[in-house]
Amino acid sequence: MRAMVVAGLVCVAGAAGAASYTDGNYLYRACLNTDDVTQGFCIGFIMGTIEGIRYGLAYPMMMQGDKSSDEVNATSNVILMNCPPEGIENGQYVDVAINYLHAHPADRHNSARALILESLQDAFPCPVD
Repeated sequence: MRAMVVAGLVCVAGAAGAASYTDGNYLYRACLNTDDVTQGFCIGFIMGTIEGIRYGLAYPMMMQGDKSSDEVNATSNVILMNCPPEGIENGQYVDVAINYLHAHPADRHNSARALILESLQDAFPCPVD
């Protein structure tokens, strides 16, 4: 019994160590797919990544309580090195990410999250003062 428990733990630990990430190739193929479910994955992954990155960065600033939401958003934009225009729609974010993946096939083996952030930096650079 003890040997089975140890073997099970080794298998679980090995599986956790082998965890992977979604790369740009996988995301790009999903985004080109016409199946509704796969398109939903594409859109959800892109928007979830953008919102997750922004929220993860903004949350500590919000908890300090000394900045307005506009100040938190502006600070987040500068730190993330992308400043999207007012009124941008989710579909535009998705288009920017897909177009970036299309234009950079040599980079698609990298993390899809990193490529999405790079797409925003490329499309919406912050003004230099």
